[in-house]
Amino acid sequence: MQKDDHDHDHADVRETKAMPGFEPMKAITRYELAATLFALVTHIEAAASQPRRSPREVKPGRKSNTAPDPTKAKRFSDVPASHWAAKSIAGLNARNVARVSTSAFEGEKSVTGNEAAVWLEGLAAWVEGRPSKARSAREFAAAGYVPQTDPLVKKATQPIAATEVSQALVRVIARTQEKVTTISPDSRFAK
Repeated sequence: MQKDDHDHDHADVRETKAMPGFEPMKAITRYELAATLFALVTHIEAAASQPRRSPREVKPGRKSNTAPDPTKAKRFSDVPASHWAAKSIAGLNARNVARVSTSAFEGEKSVTGNEAAVWLEGLAAWVEGRPSKARSAREFAAAGYVPQTDPLVKKATQPIAATEVSQALVRVIARTQEKVTTISPDSRFAK
């Protein structure tokens, strides 16, 4: 019997574990989605304030010359100013991205497919400089952001996983890049 070149008795076998707190298949909470979308919004605003690098560069189509004042955004009774997600929530509300109709934000609540779709459509509307329209995952899909078979539509009233929201967010980013190609001459982004 021929012996192989490897010394299996001394092989270093390691057990791999997921990063603590990273659970992409777990339902995403309102706090988590708010923080994720606000990070993207602030990145877009920072990139848009940089000098243009090419004539085809995509910039948000907002008509406002200044970022909205988050202190004038809707306040939620259950989100103190010291909360880790308070700035994200206020920033998204000031931009009409995250719409919550109650006086409580209920940040630990899992986001449903409908909620995720409405927030993502709010993000697209903000980028495109238009009023937000979608009120459900079906309307979001009808507008062409995701297919009718998307988990946001299929699980409209059920909690949605972080990976499912991420996949829809990628589609929104791709779609807004296709649609937003011009900048209003009076925009601060045109400079």
